[in-house]
Amino acid sequence: MLQKISDHDLKKAVSHFQQTQEIDKFRSSAGLWIMENARIRYKLDDDELSELFLTFYEKAYKCIDFYIRKEYTDLPAYLSVYTKHLVLNIFRTRRQVYTEEYLQLWQEERVNKDTEELIHYSSDRKIQHCLQDISSMGRIILSLRFNLPLGEDDLKILYKCLKKQNKLTRVFHQEYEEKVSQCKERRENLLLNLNNCNRKIYNSLDVYPLHAKKRKKKILHKLLNTHIVYSIKEMSELLSLSRHQTGRLYRSSLEIIKEKIKQDNPFSVAA
Repeated sequence: MLQKISDHDLKKAVSHFQQTQEIDKFRSSAGLWIMENARIRYKLDDDELSELFLTFYEKAYKCIDFYIRKEYTDLPAYLSVYTKHLVLNIFRTRRQVYTEEYLQLWQEERVNKDTEELIHYSSDRKIQHCLQDISSMGRIILSLRFNLPLGEDDLKILYKCLKKQNKLTRVFHQEYEEKVSQCKERRENLLLNLNNCNRKIYNSLDVYPLHAKKRKKKILHKLLNTHIVYSIKEMSELLSLSRHQTGRLYRSSLEIIKEKIKQDNPFSVAA
């Protein structure tokens, strides 16, 4: 249950700011008032209320400065309208689809450098052409790792490996689709959080808020692995190989792919 903030508490917080220019008391009192108002009026859940408070926390100085400069006298009415705009922004950003193109607007880091070529070409015929130069087991490993399509011959070999593990193909495909779905969902959530950080940084009075910078760095690091469906350990268990064998096949197959892409298009891979 949120703490109840009265109109009198709000007025005291404003007076304190006017006398000391210290924002924390207003930030706390008005923040709790806004959260309670949004919870009752707009039916926000706990996650949305937390996001609302964090957004207001960074905008508190602008909020009170505007109120004082405009010489408004009805603080609860002012905060009620302010809350509405904050909530609308939350609803608006949650409906957006955060794509790779949107990330480019912020000049974010590229995906993991040892997989970026594979990801870039995964929907292109060239990746299938490159895979032809790799052993069947290498193709299976790369395909499981990065959700690439497998040909019939490679599928037969994969099914034989599954049979050794007493694993039904139907069960494998169900698990596989679930893992791919989880990867996509994880990436979408990380992109949402990343762009929330960007928006807060952009709207902040500070040049680059330290806590947002640290959070953004962690999110970018997590994004590097969101295209990976199976770990080396998981693939070695599926294929009845040692981790060393699986890792060696993965690295050598990846090098062949990268070299092939370089030959076909020397500008597609950084020197």
